[in-house]
Amino acid sequence: ASIAATAQHSFLLQNTRPKMLSLLSLYPLSLALATSRPPVGAALEAAVTASDIFAAAERIDPPYPPYEFSHRHMEQDVHQRKRQSLASNALGRLSRLLVGGGCDAARSAALRDARLPRLLLCAAVPSASVADGACASLDTVVARHVATSLAALAALCAADAASSSSVHGGAASEELRPLCGGARLLADRADALAERMSLASAVSSRWAARRLFGTDAAVPRLDARAAELPYDVLPGLVALPAAEEGAPAPRAWLPSVARLAGRLTAEGFASVIPFEQQELLTAAGQRVRERRSTCWLAESGIGALAYSGKLMPPSPLEACPLVKEVRDALHDDLGLRFDCALTNLYAAGGTAACAWHRDPEHGDAADGAKWSRR
Repeated sequence: ASIAATAQHSFLLQNTRPKMLSLLSLYPLSLALATSRPPVGAALEAAVTASDIFAAAERIDPPYPPYEFSHRHMEQDVHQRKRQSLASNALGRLSRLLVGGGCDAARSAALRDARLPRLLLCAAVPSASVADGACASLDTVVARHVATSLAALAALCAADAASSSSVHGGAASEELRPLCGGARLLADRADALAERMSLASAVSSRWAARRLFGTDAAVPRLDARAAELPYDVLPGLVALPAAEEGAPAPRAWLPSVARLAGRLTAEGFASVIPFEQQELLTAAGQRVRERRSTCWLAESGIGALAYSGKLMPPSPLEACPLVKEVRDALHDDLGLRFDCALTNLYAAGGTAACAWHRDPEHGDAADGAKWSRR
């Protein structure tokens, strides 16, 4: 019996070994095939065109209701949040790539690409496992992704809104209707998560919702966060059309300004405003040449403007017809009449910019009831 057992064992080894060897020899090949494409995140970071971004984003598992996933494990919350993070990253990459001079044609094509609504839903649809509001620490992370996605979409749409308004009489392009569903879901989630956002993200999200939907942007929690600031943000144009064909077009916050949009360009303003580069006094007491160009425009009787160690004498506002038209349009829309304007010109190419900041002479905007607009 033992001899038979030994012989049987030897037979099994002899018959099994070739299969084991063949499997082992195939393993490196299968591993190479599995790792031939970089992960989605790496592919997004390496993307240099909108087409590259869309190609990478197509590999993000979509969360279409009723949440049918390509693999069952994708229903787990960790994968649901990764899906939102990757989609947010993709939208941010599109925005950074396509917002700026010389990108109009590529940006317009990307906004009308059939793959963008799918990407937008990947960013907008919440987790199927853990609802927004169920976990404070997770909500903080999700709020950041939602704010990034919403701001990226609004930035992509902003330049398109300006060109479309001159063609469609101030109305948004009907071609962007497929984006309405995902954009609305992002705006609703941003409002629900407003308390989990930084003030900067909350203000950015509110601007984005107003840019996309005009006066139809219903974001009361974001409104409450922005009420802490001494200013308001009113976009002149609406970027998206009505969600339903035949429905009334969303109304712009500044309809009179919107009608001027096709003429309001940096080149147009620079041609009529006498901009200058001047010297500033830094906090360290050094005098440096300002990288941006500035001009203080004012009506007769308004004095010079002093800030950062420089004194700016006024240039006549009436001598700048384009600025005067904007001033008059704002009066029509808001009932407020401005008699002066500080204008800044930032050179193309990113050599000058203005970061999120506060002016020391104005104090802390979020501190004290004197700034509240509640």
